[in-house]
Amino acid sequence: MLPSGSVLVAGGQGGAATPNLASAEIFNPGTDSNPSFSSTGSLVTARRSHATVLLPDGTVFVVGGNGNSGPLSSAEIYYPF
Repeated sequence: MLPSGSVLVAGGQGGAATPNLASAEIFNPGTDSNPSFSSTGSLVTARRSHATVLLPDGTVFVVGGNGNSGPLSSAEIYYPF
């Protein structure tokens, strides 16, 4: 969860035969009748099964997971704003 109360949804896999995703969206729960998603910048590396940590400055540390060619040993700082 981001400091604003919204949620970063980043990376993943679109399906069994599709490559991993680098896309990212912000989910704003809003009210029960008005939740919304908005696109934001992409990750540098497409990945799934990765870990994320919200840092004190509001950026997100994204590490590991699997890329299109196997396990990743890379990390990146994501700026969701």
